[in-house]
Amino acid sequence: MHDQYNFHHGVRLGRILRQKKISVIRFAAMTGIVRQWVYDNLEQSDIKKKRLVELLAAFPMTLQEFYCWNSIQHDNSSHQGEMLLTYMANNHLKVRKVAKQLGIKLSELYKWGELRVLSKEQLLALQTSIQFAPEHFISRETNNSNN
Repeated sequence: MHDQYNFHHGVRLGRILRQKKISVIRFAAMTGIVRQWVYDNLEQSDIKKKRLVELLAAFPMTLQEFYCWNSIQHDNSSHQGEMLLTYMANNHLKVRKVAKQLGIKLSELYKWGELRVLSKEQLLALQTSIQFAPEHFISRETNNSNN
């Protein structure tokens, strides 16, 4: 891939849909698949290449454009929310279980996945709930406004 880190395909696809102002219902109609299947794809960290090509054809967008899509990056900095979801997928952590361990709703955890920068409080909560080294997510953009 062309990014500096592995990225969550479903999260990126969701961001592209929002950027293009395409609702899930409209995207389902454009691709000829049921709405629930669209949601299932948006949760996939690694969408199979053949399926991804089919989904991207609705925009249209090439695989190359998808892999190089950079609206989540500024100055080549990492996107911590996407890194979180990728970390969870790579470590076979169930999103629902992590949300429960954090004491938050599933939708709230997905909102964290949308954040370019996680707060120190979020990083601490993740360290406590899934026992990861917070350095995995720390970058110069870490939100210090909540000190």
